[in-house]
Amino acid sequence: MKRFYKIFLAGILSCVLLFSLSSCKERKAPVKYSEQETYPVTIENITLSQEPESIVCLSQEILTALDELGMIDKVVGISSDSSQPEGKTLPQLGTVQNPDTAQILSLKPSLVITSYPFSAKEMEEFQNQSIQVLVLPLKEDGTADTSQLYLLQGNPQGESQAETE
Repeated sequence: MKRFYKIFLAGILSCVLLFSLSSCKERKAPVKYSEQETYPVTIENITLSQEPESIVCLSQEILTALDELGMIDKVVGISSDSSQPEGKTLPQLGTVQNPDTAQILSLKPSLVITSYPFSAKEMEEFQNQSIQVLVLPLKEDGTADTSQLYLLQGNPQGESQAETE
């Protein structure tokens, strides 16, 4: 009987050792939000491969939305009919329907956001300087639809664009 207990105890110890060694797998650290792949993102008519470094916005609604997103420091120019952001004095670059394209080009922003399309000639000038132009649709009340501007900060879950719509 003693022999049976010794064998039984040896078997149990072997199983415990086997299970404890099998759970010693190397575990990966959780992925932090800042390390997740959040780009590229597509907003309306453009695809951004990275967060824009500098932005020209040509309407007050767009400026307000960028401020709410904490991106006001990236704004380098505004429309003439927009209010200056608190604590900043930015160049005024014409109106949404009559922008000063030459002055916008001189600022070399990485992104221009508007709700009114530029002419084909102006678009070509922007493309030649690798400046992306985001044309937001208008809501029924005639203001810019800024609902997708949060994507400027990257797709929060690294989801494909189809999943976010």
